[in-house]
Amino acid sequence: MVRIAADGTDTTTVLDAPDGLQKATSVAVHGKDVYVPSAACMTATDLNLLHAHLDRPGR
Repeated sequence: MVRIAADGTDTTTVLDAPDGLQKATSVAVHGKDVYVPSAACMTATDLNLLHAHLDRPGR
């Protein structure tokens, strides 16, 4: 998952495989909470729901 600057000029990877992300199917944001279902469709192993908390400096 990447964070894209409001003006589109900068991207930063915020979640990837070492964080448990595998074949992500969607992203849901609720307030400061982010939920990413990881279906693992190709491997059929380690299906999970990754939960992360957004920390927005200055907000």
